[in-house]
Amino acid sequence: MDQTLPYQNYLIDAVKEKSIKVTEEFGEAEKRYEKAQKEKKGWDDLLMYLLKNWPCHIIQSINQDKYILIGDKIASKETASIIDEIYQTARTQAEILQKRYPAYIEEACRDNNLIIDRGSRHPKYNFFGGFFRLEIDDRNYIARLSDYEGKLAEFPADVGAAIEIIQREYTRVLDRPFDGNMFIRMLRNQYLAIVKRDNLTDGAEIPIRKITHRLGKNIEGFRRDEFLVDLSRLAEKGPTEIDGRRLYLQHTKDINQGMLLYTKRGGYIGYVVFKKE
Repeated sequence: MDQTLPYQNYLIDAVKEKSIKVTEEFGEAEKRYEKAQKEKKGWDDLLMYLLKNWPCHIIQSINQDKYILIGDKIASKETASIIDEIYQTARTQAEILQKRYPAYIEEACRDNNLIIDRGSRHPKYNFFGGFFRLEIDDRNYIARLSDYEGKLAEFPADVGAAIEIIQREYTRVLDRPFDGNMFIRMLRNQYLAIVKRDNLTDGAEIPIRKITHRLGKNIEGFRRDEFLVDLSRLAEKGPTEIDGRRLYLQHTKDINQGMLLYTKRGGYIGYVVFKKE
């Protein structure tokens, strides 16, 4: 077949030129779309914080998105005035919140059936037997939530946001079904895999952090605090026997290598052992 193009060069050049122009226009349209997306998110977030009356979130939102909200080329004086009034009101409300935080969070906890642990003092509040800790940075209007296994969230220190995040993390970590037989089988399998890998004998002491490290590498979405709670439930409720062997959780004084059990017995678990009965 004759491969010679039957079209005149000027026709090809004309289409090529049009293609280049449309490509450029498409790129500009993409940039406008991305900019519009950012503007929409900025305004949507600000509206949500206004409706929830979260002054600390409002302050952070305006500080981060001020040029997106107002516009970077043809700034609207009316919009700038609105943003400034919202910002000043939020600053006043945040200062009031800062002074009255203990009273506000106690009231919010009562309204949401959330109990602050006895002995909690501002700026540190414990929940669920100390498993969760909320720390308030008054100077910067920032809250930090952590649990036995480390930091969970950092966010503007509005009381409503703190309540929502604590409840969310409680549901994720503590309010989950537990299958002791399934968990001890998983623990036994991980234990045997490490024994084989490290050329050890069944019955050797395996550091608990080796097990969590292996789980973190091999299981998508693995969370150490969820593992810790399940391990605590296993220690408290059982079962403790599998395949003719009994599980022993050995304590350690090294708090960096151990995991603090979430039970009345407590203590830092450093090693896992399966001994033949």
